[in-house]
Amino acid sequence: LGRKEVPKISGTKGPVLPAPKLVIVKSENKESEEVKSTLMRLVKPQEIGLKVRRLINIRNGVIVEAENEEGVENLIKHKSLLEAGLKVEKPTKKKPVIMIYDVNAELTEEEVKEEVFSRNMHGSEIEQEQFRQEFEVRHKYKDARSGGKKNHIVVECSVRVRHKYKDA
Repeated sequence: LGRKEVPKISGTKGPVLPAPKLVIVKSENKESEEVKSTLMRLVKPQEIGLKVRRLINIRNGVIVEAENEEGVENLIKHKSLLEAGLKVEKPTKKKPVIMIYDVNAELTEEEVKEEVFSRNMHGSEIEQEQFRQEFEVRHKYKDARSGGKKNHIVVECSVRVRHKYKDA
């Protein structure tokens, strides 16, 4: 284009916001609106030091998005919520899921782990025992086109195993 310098990329300026602190408040037999009203009736945010950004309705519960971690911890420890039958917990992180195609149907789960490790993780910093703990076969699908000789496998693994597997 004839320019000697790359133009600067401009964007909105301002402080970087910290990640929100999340808490899930659930009940097995109540609708999300009932859980929300019970939560608002029982908990006074000023008393426990909770700064709420917003409440998000989910099935049988509510996600509380807060600004500070100490308020979240106080909400988890709040006794009146437990007495009201509400379950308060932090959200769990899910591991990445990978689909592996055309795997020999005769291989067991352990043999699949051995084969994947020997083909893809050889020479990495991940030890074989760690790999076995971080790599789980979740489901096997029979491939009808191969006449039952091949399977497709759904695998759940840690983030670092996925990165090594993807780069291999």
